[in-house]
Amino acid sequence: MTVVDEASLDAATLATDVLIVGAGPAGLATALRLVRNGIEVLLIDSGSTDVASRNPSLDEGTTSGDPYLGLVATRHRQLGGTAGIWNTPLAGGLGAKYAPLDPVDFEDDGGDLPGWPLTRAELAPYYQEAHSWCQLGPDRYECRDWFGPDQVLAADPDGLTTRVYQFGPRSAWLDSVPRALTASGSARIVLGLTATQLHRDPPRSRVTAVTAVGRSGRTVRIEARRVVLAAGAVENARLLLVAKLGNQHDWVGRGFMEHPRDRSLVLRPASRPSWERVRAYDLALDRPIAGRLALAASLVRGERLPNASASLFPAWRRTMRHRLTGRRGAAGYGWARQGDLDEVFDRVELLINLEQRPHRDNRITLGTGRDPLGIPRAHLHWEWRPDDAAGLDRLRRVLVERLEATGAGQVERVEGGSPDPNAHHHAGTTRMAADPTGGVVDRDSRVFETDNLYVTGASVFPRAGFANPSLTIVAMGLRLGEYLNR
Repeated sequence: MTVVDEASLDAATLATDVLIVGAGPAGLATALRLVRNGIEVLLIDSGSTDVASRNPSLDEGTTSGDPYLGLVATRHRQLGGTAGIWNTPLAGGLGAKYAPLDPVDFEDDGGDLPGWPLTRAELAPYYQEAHSWCQLGPDRYECRDWFGPDQVLAADPDGLTTRVYQFGPRSAWLDSVPRALTASGSARIVLGLTATQLHRDPPRSRVTAVTAVGRSGRTVRIEARRVVLAAGAVENARLLLVAKLGNQHDWVGRGFMEHPRDRSLVLRPASRPSWERVRAYDLALDRPIAGRLALAASLVRGERLPNASASLFPAWRRTMRHRLTGRRGAAGYGWARQGDLDEVFDRVELLINLEQRPHRDNRITLGTGRDPLGIPRAHLHWEWRPDDAAGLDRLRRVLVERLEATGAGQVERVEGGSPDPNAHHHAGTTRMAADPTGGVVDRDSRVFETDNLYVTGASVFPRAGFANPSLTIVAMGLRLGEYLNR
């Protein structure tokens, strides 16, 4: 695999057709479509090929508002991006769970901020291709595609239903895709280079070059016909703020979203048959899927709910045997292999992943300190707001009512308050919009009022739904790559 470190470069100036800043899934997916047509692509990334070489000082920043884990623990620089630290257990290795955005996530719900200028149908062919690169199964997520109605707790297509997550190996982004790119002969990947400044030609609003600084301290000037920022929601916004680009209507950095996780509900199955139907929500032995409770679009609209998904994790019985073995709390994936679930577990904890709607004041700004390369550090202001809390309360009520109505058992509220915001799924800071008054990039990911600067990744999401963003990030990268080909 032809991947080089910045220290091996013998020139202070590089030139390419397309420069991509960031070699995570967003940047790699964009490059996949470009090299298909032989377009010369250069990808640069601050990190290296492994976790150990990470330089956390580049990610340091400040936060305000509600408690948040911070900007170091929630980010990662490496070839393959955050795939380097994905940690969902799978047979034979580590990986991540995938799901697409639902069609309802693309609908205009009449909220304060405009939604997607795209439809779910427009992304459909790119989702299909993304499954191949992510090494997933078919592009099917509905209950009927995987289970019979008697195998699951809920299967109402107009209410509470069952869908699945798919799981894919992290090696797709750490090895397979980088190999495919470098084998093309038209892609170069340079690691250890951090973009620090975008240079532009003001009369044409065109980015003419990018300055990058290596770990060794050397400065490299990169000239490109087109530039793509694929460095994550924090860095994409920070680079634009430093360059004073795309911010005529004060949108750069605004609309930051996370995927909060709520653990306030517990199901106590009513019978052994109910316990057996819980098995569908574990990671399957014969295929990399796990069931999840989901909301039909009509339920989301009718009850004004944030979109959400609930994973089910049984919790060990509080017996002397389990106290002696140290088993307590909820089990992780693989729990269905325990045999008689009713004998081993006494309740099922619901892990709810839910949508956070964008808010203008949840945002990335430039802080007062500077990083080791002299760039202003990022500052994140994030709050769980009253309308967020009200939406979660409605969601909890609906889940209790609908799940108990299935006869599955009794649902208890065990805790309340704010959910955990630390899913590490940053989104929304360079939002896509139909025009500059509503966002930073247009429907083709081009920064408004520029000729050749593009942004991709979850930072362009106007709404993020509940789903892990990786599959949509890859689909959007493939779509941008096809657009740049044209």
